Amino acid sequence: MGDDTRSKLIAVGAEKLADALLELATRSERAADSVQRLLASPEEAIGIYRDRLESAVSLSKRGGFVSWQHSEEYAEDLFDLLLDLEAADPDPRTGVKSIASFFAAFEPIIQACDDSSGHVSNVFKFDGTDRFVGYAEQCEDHEFLEETVLRLCKNDRYGVTENLVRRAPEYLPRANLPRLIDRFKEAAGAERRREDRRPLLMPLQRLACDLGDPDLFAWCRRSGTASLEARDQIDIAEVYLDVGDHDHALEWLQKSDPRDPVDVSIRDNLLMRTLERTGDVAGATEIAWRFFRQSRSQNTLESLVRYLGEGERERVVEEGWQLIRQTSGIEISDIEFLIATGRTDEAAEHLIGRIDDLDTSETQLLVPVAEALTESGRPLAATLVYRGLLDILLEKVQPGSYERGARHLGSLTRLSGSITDWRGFPTHEEYEAGVREKHGDNRSFWRRVDEGV
Repeated sequence: MGDDTRSKLIAVGAEKLADALLELATRSERAADSVQRLLASPEEAIGIYRDRLESAVSLSKRGGFVSWQHSEEYAEDLFDLLLDLEAADPDPRTGVKSIASFFAAFEPIIQACDDSSGHVSNVFKFDGTDRFVGYAEQCEDHEFLEETVLRLCKNDRYGVTENLVRRAPEYLPRANLPRLIDRFKEAAGAERRREDRRPLLMPLQRLACDLGDPDLFAWCRRSGTASLEARDQIDIAEVYLDVGDHDHALEWLQKSDPRDPVDVSIRDNLLMRTLERTGDVAGATEIAWRFFRQSRSQNTLESLVRYLGEGERERVVEEGWQLIRQTSGIEISDIEFLIATGRTDEAAEHLIGRIDDLDTSETQLLVPVAEALTESGRPLAATLVYRGLLDILLEKVQPGSYERGARHLGSLTRLSGSITDWRGFPTHEEYEAGVREKHGDNRSFWRRVDEGV
């Protein structure tokens, strides 16, 4: 609808709009609810809100259940509850109490539906939070707000109230945040079981990140586990690094001893950044070399050159090529690295020599490789890649396979005219004859070839 739709509707006149709305309400339950919302007094609107919330809470008790297919519609019904509350236009304190009852109803509501899509949870996490913050911003009873948020989080096993804490700086004065934090810490400390502390520690931990308070973040992690694991120590180090406390970041990183390769990579990346910021360029460079030798890429190259200097770029690229030559098999990432650094001759030769080891299932990565080899004048290497892509497409048919396969065969036909030395590989005519022999009865594919798709 255009920007002038509202003006045009106003010009239609109240009587015609009322008739149209009433007619629409007879055909749509949601439209009927909107009419009721427009006509209700504040007292009636708050009553409608409470009645509908109670109905949603009692759904599972009545034997009702909302399937995944209808969860989005169910979420819209819950959002309409928030509109009912807005229509009541409650005072700030009543608004906070009312939206708090909405959050308190989450557990029975979620138990009555399949929320695999997250539609229902998101109404609470985002729309509900927006309404809470809107009322809380106008509420002057800050102690009441703190107690309300603490109570909601303490009873929340699903994490839907975490944003209430993260957004506390929007509705509480800065001077009140330490008291809110102390309330959460005291409540968490009073819980004997760690699983009972989690609903309090998780939102507090997120608030610590937002406030740039690594000491609080570390306290949350310590309080939530019997002993800190390597990933905990790495995460704590990152928060210290983010606030510029390099010494503590380094201390926590040196404590960590990860076994998971992913954690090792994350730890080393943080360690490299930390060493750089503390002036230990040699230590950072050593880690950058390790990253590059483990995985040649544009990112690891640029990171290393940043420490070594631009004048060392070609030496690093050459060492990368020598490492690639010495490895067994073939990695697509190495081919991408060689092409990106202008070593297309090496990329083509590496591909031709190890084409049997190429994983052609990585089609999204290989198509740009084949295109780059074509553009740089390496038709044989590009041909071998396209052949691998075509073969796997015809073997594992998926939506769009035949269209892509027909395009690949077209590319092979065009490339064949530029190849004078097939170096022992089948010529294009020989290869296409083999494809026709194996897949000749695939009419859908050949029809697209003939159509030039």
